[in-house]
Amino acid sequence: MRERKKDRLDKKTISEMKRDLKDADITIKNNSIFEVVLRSDKNGGSYISLKPTEEEDITFSDLQSIVKKQKSLFEDFSVLIEDVYCPDNENIGIEELEQIVGLGRIKKGMEEIPDE
Repeated sequence: MRERKKDRLDKKTISEMKRDLKDADITIKNNSIFEVVLRSDKNGGSYISLKPTEEEDITFSDLQSIVKKQKSLFEDFSVLIEDVYCPDNENIGIEELEQIVGLGRIKKGMEEIPDE
């Protein structure tokens, strides 16, 4: 139980990382066999259409909005976060980003599933 708490980010750290992520480049990928349309309420509302295996660079605020509206696409692995580049904090990787936007629990236990 202590290990889990250790792996989680505390609220202060999350708040600091959110500020750092404002200038981040985040790459998402359509991992399904169907076209996926993602909706963001940021920047006046916009739509992102991804064909199968297509990738798109988005902002952190767009990612937050998309996850809030369409979290199930990330939960069923139809859409993946492929990469994150945060010039203000190079310690922020995909796992940290997933925790910050509320997707960290999705992969809980995935390490135990054999690759075969």
